[in-house]
Amino acid sequence: MAIAYIYSDINPGDYYLFDAKEFKTKYLFKRHPQLNSKLLATTQSISFTARNGMEINGYLTKPLNQTSNGRIASWWASWRSRLLGL
Repeated sequence: MAIAYIYSDINPGDYYLFDAKEFKTKYLFKRHPQLNSKLLATTQSISFTARNGMEINGYLTKPLNQTSNGRIASWWASWRSRLLGL
């Protein structure tokens, strides 16, 4: 028997009891039951190449109901590159 913790960008976590012999799980409880997963923003992985050729990887979390075309992410990448001298 083991306790498994499963989470994602829109799920703060659920705990399960895992029986390896029977290969079955039993739901135990939520980590933060007060949070509504429909109100949590999704996260996506992003990457871009800096001016020096270095690939930069990261994660982008957009606000729910975002109406902009990504200018905030572009501004952040540009500002960060200037700050780090990339």
